[in-house]
Amino acid sequence: MKPSIPSPSRRVWGLLLTLLLIVAIALLRPQTQAWLNDQIPRAESSARINLADAAARAETSPPELSKPEQATGHTEFAQATIATAARSETADVAQNDTATAPYRNASPAASDSRESGDEPLPGNLKLVGKNVFRSTAGLIYRPGSQDGHRLKHILKHAKDDLSKPVHGVFSGDRDAILRQIDVAWLEVKKGGKNVRQRTENRRTAWTVRLREKVGYVGGRKGRDRNHPECRYLRLVIESDGTTVVTAYPVAAF
Repeated sequence: MKPSIPSPSRRVWGLLLTLLLIVAIALLRPQTQAWLNDQIPRAESSARINLADAAARAETSPPELSKPEQATGHTEFAQATIATAARSETADVAQNDTATAPYRNASPAASDSRESGDEPLPGNLKLVGKNVFRSTAGLIYRPGSQDGHRLKHILKHAKDDLSKPVHGVFSGDRDAILRQIDVAWLEVKKGGKNVRQRTENRRTAWTVRLREKVGYVGGRKGRDRNHPECRYLRLVIESDGTTVVTAYPVAAF
């Protein structure tokens, strides 16, 4: 079989189409180049804006932690806060116990007074030496007597003792007793008709008439007389002028 040979008319039309395509490309090239030149700056500008926004967000926003990192950070912060609070609370409790044991005066009224910034109530005790306490009014309570400490001796007057013929008995609790002693001492400092003084063996016994009932007459005689009330307080002070020997209610000067 002989190979087919294109006819002259087909070759002419092929050349014409090729020429037309070349002419079209030549004519459209300026418009195409102008369109491309216009689109490329827009794309570059948009890319620059997006990059600038991303950089700004990176500068102003903190890096986001993963969930495990966040949980770890929160746990460590909470543990540190709890540990600090526990150390502070332990230190406060230890300081309070050291300053007031074993004769702590911690009535609610006294605590409220201290927290509000007012003057401490009479009868509050402060540790000023080894087992030595100073009251709000300036009285000193030291170790001594057969009971081992003057405070222990005084607090024996918080209940009746029928082994004695006469025994002054305070009607309040420990806090009330210490407060009444301080009030009596403040009256001693003021002086006047409500105070009587007697000195014996270098000690001074002050008898103070108070405005309220502080106790009653106990012991065997007090029992037989139906426990007369006491509105006087007797306070015995050492020769140094501030150390308490004893204190107890009495019925008169």
